[in-house]
Amino acid sequence: MNVAFRIVGFFVAFALLGAVVLLSTQFKPLINIPSLLLVIGVGGAGWLLAKGSRGLELAAKTLVGTLHSVDGAEAALVARSGNRAYWWAALLGTLIGLVQMLQRLDDPSTIGPAVAMALLCPFYATLFSFFVWNPLEGAAMARSFQGRKDS
Repeated sequence: MNVAFRIVGFFVAFALLGAVVLLSTQFKPLINIPSLLLVIGVGGAGWLLAKGSRGLELAAKTLVGTLHSVDGAEAALVARSGNRAYWWAALLGTLIGLVQMLQRLDDPSTIGPAVAMALLCPFYATLFSFFVWNPLEGAAMARSFQGRKDS
């Protein structure tokens, strides 16, 4: 039952945030596909390179609630490494955006997209941290502590 509440909570929060972004004209500038692809692509690739199929397995088990307590600490480290990989990808996107901005200082009309990339990459990393990695880490740690309490 706890897993069902997590899944429903995740989708409700994500749907509400998505609705705010899509329906409000003030939030439409927060959608930048290159920044999103950079954070998801580079962050996901970095995480997969670091954790591989074992990381995917532990993350999936944590999501569906079938994680054994002995794997809880390892799953928490997997989630923490995912969070870290996404933040490094965001830093990379910020640096790319700043370099692009500095290359285009002579034409102020082209600075906007570069600044958007520089600012939105950390924004997307924050969203993934808040909605994906921190809940996964918390669930895995709770499962780990539950195993200690049971023994």
